Amino acid sequence: MAYEEGVAHFEAGRFDEALEAFTEAYNTSEKADLLYNLAVCCERLGHTDRAVAYYELYLEELPDAEDADSVRGRIEALSGGGAATEEEAAPGSEAAQPGPEPAEAEAEREAGADEEIEVVEEVEEIEEDLIVEEVPEPEDEGIFWPGAVVGVGALLLAGGTLTAILAYNEYTGLEETCSPDCTDDQVSSVRELAVASDVQLALGGAAAFAGIIWWAVEATADSERDIAALRVAPAPLGSAGGVVAEGRF
Repeated sequence: MAYEEGVAHFEAGRFDEALEAFTEAYNTSEKADLLYNLAVCCERLGHTDRAVAYYELYLEELPDAEDADSVRGRIEALSGGGAATEEEAAPGSEAAQPGPEPAEAEAEREAGADEEIEVVEEVEEIEEDLIVEEVPEPEDEGIFWPGAVVGVGALLLAGGTLTAILAYNEYTGLEETCSPDCTDDQVSSVRELAVASDVQLALGGAAAFAGIIWWAVEATADSERDIAALRVAPAPLGSAGGVVAEGRF
């Protein structure tokens, strides 16, 4: 609480911090009693004009205050002689000490503390709950790409096989028509088909093998993820708290 902080700072002689704390308490509660505390802090700091202003505002808000006569005496002393002397500002001086916390603010604070205690007691009475939530299954997207790679490899293998058949037919035809006097142009076409067939068969075999390995790795990972697991951890449940269990079964 700002008021308690202000009192602690004031008793420790930290009047700047006390003034800030009392100002915060006044801005929060708008209790006129705190104007007296602001005036006392300003008086201790030697801010005579501000102290007089706060004292006067205090009397305007609470003209029938029990210490009204004492406050008027402080105003007269400060207006005529400046800041308080060491004797007037001594910790035991009634005029130079901060006033008590306003009764309304103290009552509100105590009511808030009682409410907090009731909430704590209610929480302690609630039994601990256990919520079991099923972890959603991950979408099975990993098998698509290995399958696509295997498909491409199969197409390349099929193309390489067809190209090899064409190269064989060309070679057989040359043996029947011009062998052994075939020209380089006639032979080159067979060579090109043979090279194309070798390339397609090599690429197709590599792609198909890679796709199968990829698929095996994905299948192993999926099987590991499918192993049942349970994780129990505390988690908030409204104002009471609780425990959340996550797993896949």
